[in-house]
Amino acid sequence: MLFLMLLLKNQQSIVVTDPSGEVYEKTSNIKRMQGFDVRVVNFKNFLASDRQNFF
Repeated sequence: MLFLMLLLKNQQSIVVTDPSGEVYEKTSNIKRMQGFDVRVVNFKNFLASDRQNFF
């Protein structure tokens, strides 16, 4: 159900907590095709995160 809800949202920003990476794996390419800028913040391995300074 979560995957379907994420895929149907087309006009809003989305923040998802995804410890296993499963949601990212299954939805990121589709969201990119929908025009979203998909980012990853990995708190266990910062080197695997997108580089962004939010402050």
